[in-house]
Amino acid sequence: VRATTTTCFRPASALMGLMKTLPIIARRYQVRRRLGRGAWGEVFLVEDLLEPGRLVALKTRRIDPHGAGDTRASLAAEFRALTRVRHPNLARVYDLGLTREPGAGLTQIYFTRQFVDGDDLVAVLRDAPETSAFEAAAVLCHALATIHDHGLIHGDLSAANVLGAVGGPASELRIIDFGLAVTMSGESSQISGLRGTLHYVAPEVLSGAHLSARTDLYALGALLHHGFVGEPPFQGSPAAVIQQHLDVPPPP
Repeated sequence: VRATTTTCFRPASALMGLMKTLPIIARRYQVRRRLGRGAWGEVFLVEDLLEPGRLVALKTRRIDPHGAGDTRASLAAEFRALTRVRHPNLARVYDLGLTREPGAGLTQIYFTRQFVDGDDLVAVLRDAPETSAFEAAAVLCHALATIHDHGLIHGDLSAANVLGAVGGPASELRIIDFGLAVTMSGESSQISGLRGTLHYVAPEVLSGAHLSARTDLYALGALLHHGFVGEPPFQGSPAAVIQQHLDVPPPP
């Protein structure tokens, strides 16, 4: 896959909500299908019409329309940092843009990245031998170190954001959907509220404290526990899981 990196914002010509007509986003990306949906946006498989046949993942993230100018400038700077991150176990990022929904007051950032088709980490580790599990941990730690060396924090390590093949080598694992909101300053210029996946989120995210590389390492530890043991380290209702992250030492 060839990267076509750009850090400028370009208006999109179609809305994310018009999925029935398979919109073309930014006069460039033809939506093929939805890959996922979350509280803050969606992920689509799209074809790059500038390079027919080239498939990439496109992710949208909602931002507060008030103060959107400052947000765009901050995101552009962070995206430039992301384009310099190179590691075989990190999905490459390509393009960044802005889309607006007239009359709804909704502003969305979109970015494109390498499309990774695979199984989530929990599925990959479920029946893996112990040696493969340790290799996976080493590979992911090395990939995170590369992110942190560039002053960035992933901020949402989860089973769905680490993909590979069941029975495949750890060297082919890929971390996806990192950055774009959290730098080492711990500031989130893009979204408000909880960032992260509840079963893996670090205590400082829940308490609003300063974020650091340790935020990702905590999430990775919780994720690997899920993969090794077969269940997350803390379970129960959302309120109970939050309380355990804040007050209970992680299980060995």
